[in-house]
Amino acid sequence: MKRAGIHLVFAGGSLLKPWLLNILACPICKEHPLTVHIIQVESNVLKDSASLAKELVIHFKKGVLSEPSLKPVHNLSSSKDVDKWLAAARNAFASLAKQKPTPTTLQPLVDFLHRLEVLEGILRCEKCRRFYPIGSRIVGVPELLPDAQRDKEADLAFLRKHKDVLPEKLLSGSKPFALKS
Repeated sequence: MKRAGIHLVFAGGSLLKPWLLNILACPICKEHPLTVHIIQVESNVLKDSASLAKELVIHFKKGVLSEPSLKPVHNLSSSKDVDKWLAAARNAFASLAKQKPTPTTLQPLVDFLHRLEVLEGILRCEKCRRFYPIGSRIVGVPELLPDAQRDKEADLAFLRKHKDVLPEKLLSGSKPFALKS
């Protein structure tokens, strides 16, 4: 996606994977982590989850994996896999207080961080209350644009489309646009 000097490329395809929650921050106030409300998701089969687990051990040791980025994840989709894998990933992080990370102990994180692909959802910064749609124009791609570059009508249409599943504070209390109560 290229617009006004911003170029977003997501490794492994164009869909948002939960591992990006470890590195995404609000483009306006730089707050991390962002809250994610998952509306539509799909899961895929991993060809080499053992290698991904080994890679996660390295990322954990470097401090790239962020336990706080798992806390503000809200599954609004009908997929039970999201809840199952998210709970297992949170438990894996909790167990790391007692043991060193190994590919086996981090395998639940692989399932959550790499198998899931968010097709539609919303990222929200709790500090400045800005929301960023995921999949509004291109399936799986978050629109992390400054306020002046946002399309008000498209953003409001996205909120209206999902008003039955999104929390009220997100619908009426977000910036730069909100639905009127």
